[in-house]
Amino acid sequence: MGAETGAQPGWPEIEAETGLGADALRAGLEGRPHLAAWVAGSLVEGLGTPNSDVDVFVLVPGHEGGATRVNDDYRVDVRFAAARRVDYELWSLDTVDAMAAKFAALPLEDPESNVCDALSEHEVLFMTRLHLSLPLAPRETAEETVRALRSRFDRDRLVAYLVENRRHYVDDAFDDAVGFCLAGDFASAALRARDTAEFAVDLLLHDRGLLNVRHKYRRAIFDRARASWPDLGPAYERYWALSSGIPATAAGQQDFVARSLDFVERIVTHVQDRRAAS
Repeated sequence: MGAETGAQPGWPEIEAETGLGADALRAGLEGRPHLAAWVAGSLVEGLGTPNSDVDVFVLVPGHEGGATRVNDDYRVDVRFAAARRVDYELWSLDTVDAMAAKFAALPLEDPESNVCDALSEHEVLFMTRLHLSLPLAPRETAEETVRALRSRFDRDRLVAYLVENRRHYVDDAFDDAVGFCLAGDFASAALRARDTAEFAVDLLLHDRGLLNVRHKYRRAIFDRARASWPDLGPAYERYWALSSGIPATAAGQQDFVARSLDFVERIVTHVQDRRAAS
């Protein structure tokens, strides 16, 4: 369940890349009660670099013990092993139970409901990385335990939420770009049109079932998507043409806005047609 397109790195590849295998990462859990653990993030998705951290998500009964960083929803215990930073991201069972209930209650079937940002960024990252992960613990039942946890956050339902959420982002940014144009502020319009195009590509990729569309991995993820779905080729080419830069002149900015919003409208129509036919 790791890489969404292309081959998923397995434990041999992770150990060769980081010098850390499953046993070494499980050793970092010693002395801390835990219910499940899985390794996720860029390395597991084949997007990592030599500087990438190892991200270990841990389901814990409660927040006993220390942590390097405390956030609203989770804590992080930072370790170093084999000259690599390892982040043990600790999520309590109560927090995950509440998140699962919140996820199940999303009114995705109601076209009149607005689910924009109904889930926090941290919640979305937890869910996507759960699906795109290598099970780690418990040693003997890791696969079964993580599979059961994934079932609480149905992947198709998560994709539906991500598509709907990005559709709202596209609509809002599109309206902003048009408003700036009407006000004669073509520089701001161009900047917002660029945002709209980025959100539209997110929408396009989520519609194909991809969970991770984080912008810092745009090149690799879009490359993989085009290889898997050749019909995305025209959108891919137009996206990179638009990414070459915003002109400095008002006339150039107006043209950039027009080209960007045409690109966006074509993507939105494409996604709407696909979803209506499914």
